[in-house]
Amino acid sequence: IILILGVLFLGFWLRWKNYATVPVVGTSLDEYSFSWVGMSLIQLGMPVGALGVGGYENNIYKYINVDRFFQTGVYASPIKINYPWFDHPPLIGLYSGGYATLAGARVYEDATLRIIRKPMVVLGTISLLLVIILAYEYFGFAVAAMSGLIYATSPLVVVSSRMVQAENLLIIWFLLILILLKKEKWLWVGIFTALAFWTKFSAIAILPVIIWVIKRQNIGNFLRGFVPGIIMLVIYYWVYGWETFWAVNTANTGRLYEIGTTAFLDLIDKTRVTHIKMLSDGWIVASWIAFFAYRKMNLLKIFVMSYLATYILFGNYPHGWYALPF
Repeated sequence: IILILGVLFLGFWLRWKNYATVPVVGTSLDEYSFSWVGMSLIQLGMPVGALGVGGYENNIYKYINVDRFFQTGVYASPIKINYPWFDHPPLIGLYSGGYATLAGARVYEDATLRIIRKPMVVLGTISLLLVIILAYEYFGFAVAAMSGLIYATSPLVVVSSRMVQAENLLIIWFLLILILLKKEKWLWVGIFTALAFWTKFSAIAILPVIIWVIKRQNIGNFLRGFVPGIIMLVIYYWVYGWETFWAVNTANTGRLYEIGTTAFLDLIDKTRVTHIKMLSDGWIVASWIAFFAYRKMNLLKIFVMSYLATYILFGNYPHGWYALPF
């Protein structure tokens, strides 16, 4: 217990240190956009975000000088604002934007990195705890302690886990589902799978794992947890504009596809924070070697292969946060 608490404290401290300045301001406008979506849902009753990919009828351009964007030259032109914003489901926005609202943010300029990244540090520490639990369930205490230490100190994981990206919440649901699958808690598996879809549609990667292990007598329990959450998500899009949702997702299919057949090699030899910013981390390469060296087929291996397929099929640019679940 003392050892695990020590690893958790180390992981939290590394994530907290300079969390508001690394990655630097402007590394990803998505961080602000997710938070703005949550703030606008809570305060205005409408999801309003930035840099929608296309399909939006309502577009306005604003100088939103949060974290001194325009003084630092990060963005030299107004930011395109879209509503209702449907690039991604709203849960990560409600999480970060909800915290920003509780912290006193009332307009978008108030949602600084110093505010919106704080709850992400908490998420990163929770995911560290879940990594330890998952490793313990499958491989025992020694592997759990070592896995926790690696995950706590990996430079790429530490820096990326601070960012307001949907994958950092998606990781939580993936880990919880994999732990609960081992324990056959099917109702909770269904609930957390629905929450994963509320976070990002790449949650579809978990379904092949569930299908692989589920038994006929457990399907009812799983659906009781899963179906209500999905129905609520459909209602959310229906209320705010099903036509816009369809137009946005149709526009997404037309984006330039840049990952292609080099996707897997890119994962191994480039440890990305964003599309162009790299952070060397040997643990990533070592982890892929370990993945192929461990030949036993289990839930973890099935999941990695499923998410790899999702990563390739859903991806357009090789943004670093797409690879975080790996």
